Amino acid sequence: MVGSFLRTLFHGKFENSVNLINHCTKNYNPASNFAKNYEPLKIKRKSNYCNPETMSEAATKRISDSAVRSKTKRTWNEWFSILDEAGAKELTHKDIASYIYKNYNLSPWWSQMITVTYEQESGLRSRYQRPDGYSVSASKVLNCSIDKVYNYWADDKLRIRWLDMNDIKIRKARQDKSITATWIDGKTTLKVNFYKGIREASQVVVQHSKIVIIEEAVRMKLYWKKRLQRLASMSE
Repeated sequence: MVGSFLRTLFHGKFENSVNLINHCTKNYNPASNFAKNYEPLKIKRKSNYCNPETMSEAATKRISDSAVRSKTKRTWNEWFSILDEAGAKELTHKDIASYIYKNYNLSPWWSQMITVTYEQESGLRSRYQRPDGYSVSASKVLNCSIDKVYNYWADDKLRIRWLDMNDIKIRKARQDKSITATWIDGKTTLKVNFYKGIREASQVVVQHSKIVIIEEAVRMKLYWKKRLQRLASMSE
């Protein structure tokens, strides 16, 4: 069969790389040398697309079997078996997501969600691990208006009162929406989102990403929980 495939390949029977990938996935393990080197399918995402890789921890907890079956027609164990048989443990995150999206007609969001869950369940990544390092999150609901919470982040004088430091570098800010900043180490990233709640309540969610070691990720998760609690006590 391999000899036949090589003869077919060199005689140009396939019109393009997509047909070639289709052939490989039907007859060979996607973890073969060829499959690992193919360029992942580029996925067009809608403007409201939300990547599980950048969601808060609460949003990426494992979805129930009934929910995943209703949306994908398969349970988690069925997906894990499919990906194991496809050799997904030898593939990159992008290759796994592309394989699911291309072969099972799922949305980009579900392709990413299944990939992340599979990697976590298979031990390919730890609880906080992401492709670019470790990422932790913390959130807090505060009994004050969203513009007040936003100002406690955006205003240097207010921020130092609860954060005890003023060395973060804000790179991008959207009034009452979000703030993107570089942490004091100059390497890791903060993504802060603000959400309007019921009446005067509001919520702030901090995502701290690109952390190099797991011990630091665990420490920063505890740090942000304490700091947000302090912010709440000062702003409410």
